[in-house]
Amino acid sequence: MNPAHHETGISLLESLIAIFILTILTQIGLPDLTQILRHRQGSLVLQSLANSIYLARTAAARWKTMTMLCPTTDGLHCDGQWHDGVLVYVDWNDNQLPDGSDEIIDYLKYEKLSGTLRWRAFRSKPFLQITPLGFTRYQNGSFTWCDNSGVPQNAHQLILNRTGRVRFAKDLDGDGVRENSRGSPIDCPN
Repeated sequence: MNPAHHETGISLLESLIAIFILTILTQIGLPDLTQILRHRQGSLVLQSLANSIYLARTAAARWKTMTMLCPTTDGLHCDGQWHDGVLVYVDWNDNQLPDGSDEIIDYLKYEKLSGTLRWRAFRSKPFLQITPLGFTRYQNGSFTWCDNSGVPQNAHQLILNRTGRVRFAKDLDGDGVRENSRGSPIDCPN
């Protein structure tokens, strides 16, 4: 063996210590990924719903008839909760049921949601009607997303006015919680 030649490298113990330190620094430096995903899910749910509302408005104006949005579990009937899925259809006979010659134009199915989506509106109807002018049928209201964590900062809201326009609730006072159309923090009852 040549005395001038030295072995270089790192030992298993040194590798494990380096990995341990890197793991600790990563956990300290990165925000809670679960919290980020919960926050983002509400935004995605309401953006998809807003797109379905825009589609319903376009179809109502194009075909000069009533279109409907309703909660659905199977994409064929109006049933279940809004977080199960959303059915958009042209209601040719204006009977608030997808039947006969009515045409389904969109089925929004939510996969593996960890929260609830609820609709509150003037007249308290469990569905949303869009007139041939693109307006709601006297149904201003809001869709509120609440995740299962109950953290108010994760609540989102899509506000719909009578003319069929939507807007997303914002945090106007900088406290980290979005406000509803009346300026109050979004409420997520348990």
